[in-house]
Amino acid sequence: ELHAKSMVENKDAHKWYIVEGLCSKYPDCNKHCKEIRFPLGGKCLKFGVNMMCTCIST
Repeated sequence: ELHAKSMVENKDAHKWYIVEGLCSKYPDCNKHCKEIRFPLGGKCLKFGVNMMCTCIST
């Protein structure tokens, strides 16, 4: 189970995805991430059965 604010590394792209929470809580995930100072924004990714809002960091 993932918890809010956990991090997942994508080794191929050398990026970190910081999990903010369920996409249902953050309907505009990209905008939310930019507002909290992640210039690359964010996107929803599927973890298990849940879609999670993840902010992109390098």
